[in-house]
Amino acid sequence: VSTQSTWGVTKIRAARPNPGINNQLITGIKLMKGLCGAEVTGDTINSQEVEFNPGVITLGQSTFVANCGSAAATTLMLQMTLPVLLFSKQTMKVVYRGGTHVSHSPPFDSVRYLLSQLLISLDCVCLLYTSDAADDLLCVDLGGRRIIKKK
Repeated sequence: VSTQSTWGVTKIRAARPNPGINNQLITGIKLMKGLCGAEVTGDTINSQEVEFNPGVITLGQSTFVANCGSAAATTLMLQMTLPVLLFSKQTMKVVYRGGTHVSHSPPFDSVRYLLSQLLISLDCVCLLYTSDAADDLLCVDLGGRRIIKKK
């Protein structure tokens, strides 16, 4: 995306019982498409090939929601869109809705504790939390745990 070069992926999930693009992948692709104005072919459910031709990262909005409509892995959607988010010069909020501990996907805890530390070292502000902690953003730390305020 940063080089604005066209790239493609083939044999998507080819060895899986249900090969091809699934809910979380299509949601991540559509989010990436929206973030950088890309032209995409093959961005349909069950497609085993996709070609991505990124545009310039120019964002007219600062909040995006990626909702795959199932318990699909939010961590995979985050991994897909992270490069676009890192190269953006605009502050934005992305809400990923789906599962956090899904088989064949990085568990949310590994993303929360490892990736967040890497992002901090790159001077990226990253608040990662699960929906049970999302009720009060002022009471959530970077690790996603609730911070109990004493009255």
